[in-house]
Amino acid sequence: MNEYQTRRPTGQASWPIVILAGVEGSGKTWSAVEASGMDLIDRAFFLEVGERMADEYGAVPGADFEIVEHDGTWGNILGAVRWAASQTPADGKAHLLIIDSVTEVWTLLSDIAQHVANTRARNNGRGSGGDAQITMDLWNQAKDALADFLAACRAFPGPVILTARLDNVTVVEGGKPTGEHVWKIRGEKNLPYQATVILQARSPRDWLLTKIASTKMQLPPNGEEKIGPAFTIEGLFERMGVTAGAAASTYVRPSPDGTPHMSQAQRQAVKRERDEFLGRCRSIVDKDALLALQDEAVRLGVREQWVKIGQQLAVTAERAERRMAEDGIETVDPEVVDDAAMGA
Repeated sequence: MNEYQTRRPTGQASWPIVILAGVEGSGKTWSAVEASGMDLIDRAFFLEVGERMADEYGAVPGADFEIVEHDGTWGNILGAVRWAASQTPADGKAHLLIIDSVTEVWTLLSDIAQHVANTRARNNGRGSGGDAQITMDLWNQAKDALADFLAACRAFPGPVILTARLDNVTVVEGGKPTGEHVWKIRGEKNLPYQATVILQARSPRDWLLTKIASTKMQLPPNGEEKIGPAFTIEGLFERMGVTAGAAASTYVRPSPDGTPHMSQAQRQAVKRERDEFLGRCRSIVDKDALLALQDEAVRLGVREQWVKIGQQLAVTAERAERRMAEDGIETVDPEVVDDAAMGA
């Protein structure tokens, strides 16, 4: 039987994923970039997907963000989120990730599914010039891709803000419209379940809190809290108790293929251990002391970095010997790291 680790809960709020959903011109992106100027934030990354005003939003008072550039392909967009998640914030700070918009992320994945469906139809001689039906396997691939995207968001070392478009849609029952209307976030239908907080702007700057997962805030019985034009992300975080000491997410993505996954908290703990180990290696000036750490380097998955540190140690020692020889000082062979032993 496997041994499992346990721990006591911290009681701290985790970094939230916030969806700001609104009609056109509602101020959702404005509210998102306002948050980039919070004292809590070290670096704010702005990833624009399907939108076109990233530079202009730099003029929002207090805004302080960096645009993450990409080439429009799904792999490059997903890679940009993973890259942002790999950046380490300064002590006592957090990074912020803004994605404008998650509606366009899902549109891109849907378009990819349609493109593959059309290509299949043409290859099978069934192309008629129109769009082919998107089969269930292609929809599942699109949902899996979105799950990868949201997993990268969960790995981010700080809050994540996703903007989305909001539609007032007709309720359909049994394939027939009922005449009733509901407000719906435009995107994959399960997206709202992945958010910690959802705010809707059904008219410009008229914000409603429609979802909150927090021990410090709850919605009233009718399921909505009107906040209005006074809404700010900073004020929301203060009410939620989200501070620089916020806990990393404990979410572990289920693994149908048997590949082990780690939570954000576990990944951050591993990264801290690796960084501390490599820092210790860089302070070593003796070859044998560094060689003694090889097994630990392998265990932590940083053998390549450990080898480079050893090679630099050898270069430093060789330069020191050469300088002493040029100065006419009698020397002995310096102890340097053997390239073969370091795996060079």
